[in-house]
Amino acid sequence: MKNNNETRRFSIRKYTVGVVSIITGITIFISGQHAQAAEMTQSSSDSNEQSQQTEQVEQKEDTTHLSYELNQEGETASQSKTSQENQSDGNVQKKSNQIQQDSTQTSPLNDQKQTSMEQQSKDNHVTPNSRQDTYPKGQNQDDKGKQQFKDNQHSQTEHQPNTQNQNNDQDSSDKKQHPSDQTQDSSSKGTQPKQSQSIEDRDKTVKQPSSKVHKIGNTKTDKTVKTNQKKQTSLTSPRVVKSKQTKHINQLTAQAQYKNQYPVVFVHGFVGLVGEDAFSMYPNYWGGTKYNVKQELTKLGYRVHEANVGAFSSNYDRAVELYYYIKGGRVDYGAAHAAKYGHKRYGRTYEGIMPDWEPGKKIHLVGHSMGGQTIRLMEHFLRNGNQEEIDYQRQYGGTVSDLFKGGQDNMVSTITTLGTPHNGTPAADKLGSTKFIKDTINRIGKIGGTKALDLELGFSQWGFKQQPNESYAEYAKRIANSKVWETEDQAVNDLTTAGAEKLNQMTTLNPNIVYTSYTGAATHTGPLGNEVPNIRQFPLFDLTSRVIGGDDNKNVRVNDGIVPVSSSLHPSDEAFKKVGMMNLATDKGIWQVRPVQYDWDHLDLVGLDTTDYKRTGEELGQFYMSMINNMLKVEELDGITRK
Repeated sequence: MKNNNETRRFSIRKYTVGVVSIITGITIFISGQHAQAAEMTQSSSDSNEQSQQTEQVEQKEDTTHLSYELNQEGETASQSKTSQENQSDGNVQKKSNQIQQDSTQTSPLNDQKQTSMEQQSKDNHVTPNSRQDTYPKGQNQDDKGKQQFKDNQHSQTEHQPNTQNQNNDQDSSDKKQHPSDQTQDSSSKGTQPKQSQSIEDRDKTVKQPSSKVHKIGNTKTDKTVKTNQKKQTSLTSPRVVKSKQTKHINQLTAQAQYKNQYPVVFVHGFVGLVGEDAFSMYPNYWGGTKYNVKQELTKLGYRVHEANVGAFSSNYDRAVELYYYIKGGRVDYGAAHAAKYGHKRYGRTYEGIMPDWEPGKKIHLVGHSMGGQTIRLMEHFLRNGNQEEIDYQRQYGGTVSDLFKGGQDNMVSTITTLGTPHNGTPAADKLGSTKFIKDTINRIGKIGGTKALDLELGFSQWGFKQQPNESYAEYAKRIANSKVWETEDQAVNDLTTAGAEKLNQMTTLNPNIVYTSYTGAATHTGPLGNEVPNIRQFPLFDLTSRVIGGDDNKNVRVNDGIVPVSSSLHPSDEAFKKVGMMNLATDKGIWQVRPVQYDWDHLDLVGLDTTDYKRTGEELGQFYMSMINNMLKVEELDGITRK
């Protein structure tokens, strides 16, 4: 008995030292970084404003221009500027004559040059070979069901229509102000929320599709082509006010250029930082250095986005932020929620990747870790609303966010989860939910909110942002009085077994959505019967993996370092069925569980474990392409055809 007590005390001391070391390392790492304003210059709107009288002429000219300009990729950098301008002027003159004659043939000189350009483009052009999906040894897979990925490239870079911020949450007709509104108004003076700025969300010119196949990429040649096109268009197209009809046509044309008709949105997990929220030195969340998921899939012609939501926020706050990331506008957490937990009702403003998102216009959602829970909760609000917010509005007046009104179905096509703790994790039960860990997380948020760092970690709704004229002493005193130190509206609570069960009881399967889950495992049975980490498991997961591996419940011991395998498969109270790794998973209203991927830890699923040399970028690319191919099949079954 004495030896057992000594062993137990030694284990507790070891776990405590491990937790303190990890949290201290994170605190020092974040506090040592300096925020860099990652302001991206918004690209100016091209001259796509066309009158109805010249619309047909422009479409013919754009097609000819695009064919000529894309063939310029093969030209050498030494070609003189004078020659380009003369050729451009000649082409414009000849194309104008052709339109008057209603002829579709170009002049001999233009044909000769264009033919030579096409030949040179073919010589320089590289088309990726089709490759077959492969997966690591030890996982269940159906070799007969393997499918080859055929890379059908598009002839031009994808563009999106203009998006605008929507601030409908500040209704001027809202005469009756409730307590949470007053708190927000008094605390938001002198501040301006950040706006999400991503390359694909800028105003861009939508080009007519071409029949030729080219590799999509952001190269210097692409920039030169766009510059030349602007010059040529300015010579032939008068500048007129853009009509709604023209804008609608441009939107449809842009959509037709993507291989996927439903956009794909990736949602990060706990402590994840993406886009403008990520500071320098923070790794690329989706793919790491092995395979840049967004960049590579975009090159292949797919419309994909990486949502940036609160890294330490609760699932509730993250779900609301995800909605506004997609729809656009100022985040409205809800008056009832803000009053209940004591934080601001309104958050930052998102530009929106799909301002016209509504029933009938669907998206694909992919969530890693906590991101899967966030997605499920947002979909629940869309479909069923938030009765607490509706009742609060009836009692106190004011407005209710469209997210909380309910009745918005057929807006999500598929939900895919990667290593999501659908049923919680013992790591959060035994470590994350302790007051020491919670206070440490809040201190990280406090440091991140200083003027020196100015990081968005998911604490802005709690006032964790030092004001321009506020000293650090004043800032620290204000934060010390925040209700965040005693709140349950925090990420670590949602990751516990009890927090996950609360979400499971609230949400249900949508019969119109395809659900798929992927799970990793990175432990093996030790000499004492507990699960211990594999040698290539991410080193910082050693403590949490052993805590889970030694849990009293043997069913949760096998884990990926953070999440038990049994928790990642599917919510315990929802229907599921097993499907092969390479088989199509297109059934709706049921979880389709992929085989466990052994020797894949929690970070291998997103390519962040740089210490695991066995998990390569090529393998990760095939992993994500298998997801995309399954989504395309779902679109096909929905009657959505690819252009």
